[in-house]
Amino acid sequence: MTHPAEADAQPQGTLWTLDLDQPLPVGPVLQVPVVFMRAGLEVAQELAQAMDLDDPAVVVQRFDNGRHCYIGRIEGTLVTYGWVTFDEEGIGELSLSIRLKAGEAYIWNCATLPEHRGQRLYPALLIHIVGELHHQGLHRVWIGTDADNLPSQSGMVLAGLQPIGDVVISRVLTMHRAWMRGRPGVPKQLVIDVRYALFGEREEVWLAANSGELSVGTMDPHLGQPLVLAGEPPGSARAAMIMLHGRGATAHDILTLTADLHWPGFIYLAPHAAGNTWYPNSFLAPIASNEPDLSSGLAVITSLLDQLAQVGIPAERTILLGFSQGACLLLEYIARNTRR
Repeated sequence: MTHPAEADAQPQGTLWTLDLDQPLPVGPVLQVPVVFMRAGLEVAQELAQAMDLDDPAVVVQRFDNGRHCYIGRIEGTLVTYGWVTFDEEGIGELSLSIRLKAGEAYIWNCATLPEHRGQRLYPALLIHIVGELHHQGLHRVWIGTDADNLPSQSGMVLAGLQPIGDVVISRVLTMHRAWMRGRPGVPKQLVIDVRYALFGEREEVWLAANSGELSVGTMDPHLGQPLVLAGEPPGSARAAMIMLHGRGATAHDILTLTADLHWPGFIYLAPHAAGNTWYPNSFLAPIASNEPDLSSGLAVITSLLDQLAQVGIPAERTILLGFSQGACLLLEYIARNTRR
């Protein structure tokens, strides 16, 4: 299906799956002694605290509605958790719901407490959950991630999950249009299945735009813009290149350079600028005249470097590449963030 506004569309999230009828992945070897288990109402207060909730009523309601929760403990302390739904679950960030068939489960709201991140507890938790669901006789699991959440995507790769398609949203006046764009090489039936789970018989849905989101975008115009990836997946890449396109171009345009870069182990990340420009005026113009776009673009670079560090790719193994206006933005970033 071709959408006339697809050039302006924004991938908001990715749906991943795992076939539980196939041999299950082994998962990472952990360096810490973690005990995984299914939790119940007896830990509602502890879960609420881990989830930064003032009242455990939300946790209790989830259990009452048939949701399952799995947790991991280190020396008795709850350090990671994840929830599982078997019928229908809202995906709040997308204003959508996923409707499951018999034999399917949706894994969601997974988190590792901040002081225990970076130890691969997330993929280990996912491996435990899918193993338990397999023993319960289920056949497939679904899980979603934000399009720009590299640590989460890395964990899913390590857990053996496969990305099926991206939920793409374009803005038309005061409405949002959402549809599913299948990943290259994914069997068509899998894309059809996930599209049906999200949209039913429709190929797309219309969503009311959030006025608050529009005002945030005015102050931080590049926040939430598409991030296009190429090369190695986040979980297995050993080095990275951040690529910034020029004025009037797109993330896809600059990624065409990777056709001539045959570097094994690299992940290429190309963020897209709002309105195809990183800032409105010349790079020689007063800084204030290019705000808030300039600061928003610099924040994109900082965010990508931080996320790469979380998946084991430090700044020392990251190349910054820009063309035209993108190169100017990178020079501004380097001038403000000098390091050896």
